[in-house]
Amino acid sequence: MLVGFHERKSGYVADMKECHVLPPHVSALLLPLRALITNMDAIETIPQIELACGDAVIALVLRHMEPLSDGDLSCCVNLHEAMPGSVVVAAKGLDTVHLLDEGGAS
Repeated sequence: MLVGFHERKSGYVADMKECHVLPPHVSALLLPLRALITNMDAIETIPQIELACGDAVIALVLRHMEPLSDGDLSCCVNLHEAMPGSVVVAAKGLDTVHLLDEGGAS
């Protein structure tokens, strides 16, 4: 399981434990995100996590190719409750995007 960014001019993801370019509150999420994904049933069907952040708020979009199990949704809700922002799940296109506090994944 790698959590990081695409290497420059490459399709590879750099394995990161911290990032001094990101705001500290975002860098602090790299290891918890790795732990979250590693422990999910859907580990093989989550191709990417997208992140947007402001000064104090973070939005994560968890892309998944198969429906998330109840246990996976519970893990995502725990992350959502622990961070200053929102966790969004999306199975396919824009019509499948849901905030976890708006009914979870479809």
